[in-house]
Amino acid sequence: MIRLGLRIGVLSGFRTTLPTLVTAFAAGLGTLLMLLLLSIAPAMHARADRVAWMDAPAAAATSAVPDDATFIATSPDYLGGESVTVVDLAGTGPGAPVPPGLTALPAVGDVALSPALAARMSSHPDSAGRYGTVVGVVGDAGLGGPDALVAVRGVDLHEAMLVGTPVQAFAAAGEVFQVQGMEGVLIVVAAVAMLVPVLLLVTIGAHLSARSRERRFSTLRLVGATRRQVTQFAAVEALVPGLLGVMLGCALFVALRPAAAHVSYDSGRWFVRDLMPSTPALVVVVVGVPFATMIATMLTIARAQRSTLNTTGRSRASHVSLWRMLPLVLVLPVAYLLVSGTIAAQVFGGGSNRSTAVAFALIVVAVLFAGPWLTQAAGTVMARSGRAGLLLAGRRLTDEPRGAFRAVSSVVLAVLITCLFIITTPAVAETLASTDGSGQRAGTARASIFYASPEQSETVRRLLSDMPGISAPALVYEGTLESSVGAVRAWIGDCDAIRQGARLTDLPCGKTPVLATAAAVDTLAAADANGGGTTLNSVWAAEVSSLMNPPVGVVNQITVPAGPVTPIPSLGGADMPDVIIDPHAVGEPLSTLRPTLLVMNYANDSALERARTVVLQQVPGAYISTRQTAYDGYSQDVRRLYRIITIATMLVFLVASFSLAVSALIGLVERQRPFALMRAGGAPLSVLRGVVLLESAVPLIVGAVVATALGALVGLWVAAAAGGAMSLPWVTLLLPVGAGLAVCLLMTAASVPFIGRITDGNAARFE
Repeated sequence: MIRLGLRIGVLSGFRTTLPTLVTAFAAGLGTLLMLLLLSIAPAMHARADRVAWMDAPAAAATSAVPDDATFIATSPDYLGGESVTVVDLAGTGPGAPVPPGLTALPAVGDVALSPALAARMSSHPDSAGRYGTVVGVVGDAGLGGPDALVAVRGVDLHEAMLVGTPVQAFAAAGEVFQVQGMEGVLIVVAAVAMLVPVLLLVTIGAHLSARSRERRFSTLRLVGATRRQVTQFAAVEALVPGLLGVMLGCALFVALRPAAAHVSYDSGRWFVRDLMPSTPALVVVVVGVPFATMIATMLTIARAQRSTLNTTGRSRASHVSLWRMLPLVLVLPVAYLLVSGTIAAQVFGGGSNRSTAVAFALIVVAVLFAGPWLTQAAGTVMARSGRAGLLLAGRRLTDEPRGAFRAVSSVVLAVLITCLFIITTPAVAETLASTDGSGQRAGTARASIFYASPEQSETVRRLLSDMPGISAPALVYEGTLESSVGAVRAWIGDCDAIRQGARLTDLPCGKTPVLATAAAVDTLAAADANGGGTTLNSVWAAEVSSLMNPPVGVVNQITVPAGPVTPIPSLGGADMPDVIIDPHAVGEPLSTLRPTLLVMNYANDSALERARTVVLQQVPGAYISTRQTAYDGYSQDVRRLYRIITIATMLVFLVASFSLAVSALIGLVERQRPFALMRAGGAPLSVLRGVVLLESAVPLIVGAVVATALGALVGLWVAAAAGGAMSLPWVTLLLPVGAGLAVCLLMTAASVPFIGRITDGNAARFE
């Protein structure tokens, strides 16, 4: 029975082999995508577990040093613009725990580097010796991925106690980063959108052979086959493409895993071995895909079971009514109220992300529901034309509006996601390659030297001032001004030195000891309401102390005497000060504090790398930031998400374009004889080709235009609610959309050459 089913239903010629191949290809794509999607969670968990040892829990303040503990502290660094994680370690005894990836704790002055960092440092000679003497390599067990840049160095126990936290056992399980809000919704919707064209392909494969399958099964019934035997034939015919698809999908998954490992949201590449679904998920996919394809095919045999003579008529598809547009009309004002926050507080407790997600979901459902009517309306307009191609294509769209829109629905969904994401992420649309999110001036660097004593800070400043390519290093005492009207950031330091080191050329130094932006003037006035001066909080005592053992009577605030204030324009960016105070205004109390920041100019990247090396060698836990690295902290997640959404969208376009091409072929196969008769009657081949192109292109373009308009509209609402500019980045918006639509149209045009072969003279014969 199985052999006969294979010969009749799979290997009996082009009409059976083509649907089998199409369905197998669709099942293979579905298997591949599901395996990739189901591999994300295990990979994220594996990565989080491997780097959990770096996230030491905060310890309670105590003067006791635990026995056999390891003090650990992490700090950021940059090498050639790439982020590096620096881990400082020191053990308190022979039984101190060793983190994964190492065989022993590094000695003082020694460092173990990740393979990727060792390779990077070999191409940056200015970083030589930055972290210490290289004595080993950090193994994969302690790294998040093959591109992880990690330096694990041994430091003096006293320094480690200053900056670190003691642990007696490193964590083995980490917390997975959670994508929330609108970003999470877009990722989920993008994943669903990737599966939609695959499901469509499976349906197309079943539909492609439906007519021939009905004839085969009816013939089998006429020659005496029972219903059970016909069902067995159908099961064999349906199971083969599913099994072939699973094997193809698994093979593609193994082959494409190295490429998929390059696509990551939270950091660099994955380890390829991490991209593997759990065993239950793998079993579900391997068993479920053939079962789903078999069910989709088995549903088509009902007609043959009911009518052994194959005389069941094919009714004309019913038209869709205008009421399908009603949900879209009603959803738009509701979506606006949700996005603007008018009803978000009452329904979602003020959660703008959740309300935006709900609004987006409503828009998607309404568009997909209204799509068939829009397709039918476009077909009606085309059918009124006097041109033969438009007339024939229009009649086809009005007769089958649901099927015509179903073929392009995944593309419409991809367009909607792309437009909404670009509009709702201004950092992507407007500042993808800009650093305007940071107020720090170009060509300047800031060294955070929180754990340096005043003497160490001065030593670092002197070393940097003598270094070629580094100029105007200036020490800054950081603090916070708090009052009833808010809090602002304050810098204490020589105004001229700060102006040169931070390149704040507009500072009117010398007018008054205190300079303040307009936003800070009210804070100063409120803080000095009694005329006794302004209290500066969050300053740090000259004595560098450990969080484990804070000194008694530590100074964490000083008073700046009352005096005139010179207003200055905003320096821009959350990383810039609002108040600059001259040291003379503070007087003697400044000697009880220590500077925690050093600003400077650098001439080139080589000088910057040398400065980083000097600072990290002198001060534990220090790091240097620039304008670009500060901006990266604001935008890197958005840019990575944009890249992933773009890749997912292009994949949707590619799969959907194949679906469109196969749909066009189905239309040709179903109308082979009418097209052949029209061609025999004198219809030009160019007209028939135009009909096929119009049947696919018109619903595609209509749906894409509507999706672009709605995505842009909702995106503008979201931007306006967030206080953004009401502008459309048309180039950024239309580039991926236009490229995807062009791919879809080209794939559809690929079916045109088959028209001449399918509609030759033999197809018009009735014998």
